[in-house]
Amino acid sequence: RDRPLSGAPLASGPIPAWRMMILRFRLAAILGASVCTSAFTLLEAVSRDGLRLTSPRMMAAPAGLAILFDCDGVLADTERDGHRVSFNRVFEERGFDFEWTVEEYGRMCEVGGGKERMTAYLNGFNGYRTSGWPAGYESPTTESLTKGLPDDPRRLELVRELHARKTALFQAPRARASYQAHP
Repeated sequence: RDRPLSGAPLASGPIPAWRMMILRFRLAAILGASVCTSAFTLLEAVSRDGLRLTSPRMMAAPAGLAILFDCDGVLADTERDGHRVSFNRVFEERGFDFEWTVEEYGRMCEVGGGKERMTAYLNGFNGYRTSGWPAGYESPTTESLTKGLPDDPRRLELVRELHARKTALFQAPRARASYQAHP
């Protein structure tokens, strides 16, 4: 019940980097691979203060300390006000003739993953249709998909490129400062 995550007692004070890595892997194994990295960031901050870290069910913490496990959209509407806006900025930068409205993006979220979402949209998912793929990408070597991504190398490269730029925009400090927390 009160066994440290690393399997050995933890000394008070800062935890060495190698032990933090073990803690992160153990926590991910206990809670599942879908745990967000913000939980690890806070776990590291807590460990620097020298708190004893025990199993997640029995983690001892001083009064007033909370560890929040956040994923996109839980604390703030980052899907609507972050990811969607960042996708639209990328589309505008590239000169595409479309923009995802809040309603459209809500429906597009039925497709998991940003790259997969763009692929589905450009292929006409859910009744949405632009003029199709951008110029130069209209005639792929194949129309097939693997796990929602194009098998055509040029289309796959485009989708990855667009997604990387979207992620950079989404993570920019200026963008992050604009996200409003849920009440």
